[in-house]
Amino acid sequence: MIPEYSKILYATDLTEHASSAFRHAVCVARSSKAKVYVLHVLPEVGVAVEAQLKAVMGDERFAKMEVEHEGEIAQKICLLIDEFIKDEWTVTSQEIDLVASIEVHHGDPAIEIINASKRLDVDVIVMGTHTKSSLRHAVLGSVAERVLHKSPCPVMIVPLPS
Repeated sequence: MIPEYSKILYATDLTEHASSAFRHAVCVARSSKAKVYVLHVLPEVGVAVEAQLKAVMGDERFAKMEVEHEGEIAQKICLLIDEFIKDEWTVTSQEIDLVASIEVHHGDPAIEIINASKRLDVDVIVMGTHTKSSLRHAVLGSVAERVLHKSPCPVMIVPLPS
């Protein structure tokens, strides 16, 4: 029996090739009449960079700046995602309703994607993956691989053009 999906989590890094994975999410959504939940995760600032900024600015000022700018950044990214959706999708009034939400989170991308999939109770995650060198992959691992191994639901991995 072919699974019926009602909720799709589309995780994007907003790179120029992310539209390939988005097209797959749209295809699944259209065929299933599912809702698409769009997620972008801002990676954490490196520990060394954060320590340097705190040393220069002080802990309190750094924390205040983070809070102030995170909201601005999230708002700008939501606008970018909205433009991306309109550019990639032949939008009709019925189709625009398929996008249930656009969220921007801050943290480890794999963890945030897994957390969102559980919180939203999605049926499938759609995301792209970049080709990495085997050495880098062995040392760092990939977000897609980590999501695939920890996901509570099926994951559609779309290889992104190089």
